[in-house]
Amino acid sequence: MRRLIRDSLHYWVDVMHIDGFRFDLASILSRDESGRPLANPPILWDIDSAPWMADTKLIAEAWDAAGLYQVGSFVGDFWKEWNGRFRDDVRSFMKADNDTVTRIPYRLFGSPDIYGRAQREPEQSINFVTCHDGFTLNDLLSYSAKHNELNGENNCDGMPT
Repeated sequence: MRRLIRDSLHYWVDVMHIDGFRFDLASILSRDESGRPLANPPILWDIDSAPWMADTKLIAEAWDAAGLYQVGSFVGDFWKEWNGRFRDDVRSFMKADNDTVTRIPYRLFGSPDIYGRAQREPEQSINFVTCHDGFTLNDLLSYSAKHNELNGENNCDGMPT
């Protein structure tokens, strides 16, 4: 599997001239065959250190469906991370939820509580408010709860508000 991933990325970069990748639920790549998180996942270091990836943007959604949340601690020197805490705190602030005034300055000043150490710095954070798997920004500002009952998934799809 490691070779398939490396060879595919190499082909896409070298032949198709793709200049960046976002890895959805990227933390799954840091688990071993039993599902345990690895301190130094080989495939992530393979991608991070491949010479043909040197000018390629690497973006990790640094969590997975099994609950491994690695925002601020994702392995690799060149990976950038979607900052889920930024998304959640800005959404809460926009909805005027309780206790958001104290959290929002951390997000606006580069999330030093997450990225304030040598291994992970603020420029590795990709701040976003909405994306492909949740409310549009207009929906986020227009509704207090999801209203997607007609899609056949009982309003359970995407991120909660």
